[in-house]
Amino acid sequence: MAHDMLMKSLQTEISKLSKQNKNIQSQYKWTDKKIDLVELIYAIHTSNSINRGNIIAEIFSEVFNEDLGNIYRTYAEIKNRKNPT
Repeated sequence: MAHDMLMKSLQTEISKLSKQNKNIQSQYKWTDKKIDLVELIYAIHTSNSINRGNIIAEIFSEVFNEDLGNIYRTYAEIKNRKNPT
């Protein structure tokens, strides 16, 4: 019985978070180049400033409703620049 109550409570909280995420997506838009967003993501990832560097790309992609494509390839291109950031 306690297990069922816990599951119901968790499902309610997940539903609330899901609704909040949809509201966040509609509020913010990345207005610069995608590569600039990728550089920002990797800077935060490298510094472990948010969530110890985990799932940062997914968070930014959802918040800014932006498809980042192959972020690893973009990062490799950044690293191969003559003058990397």
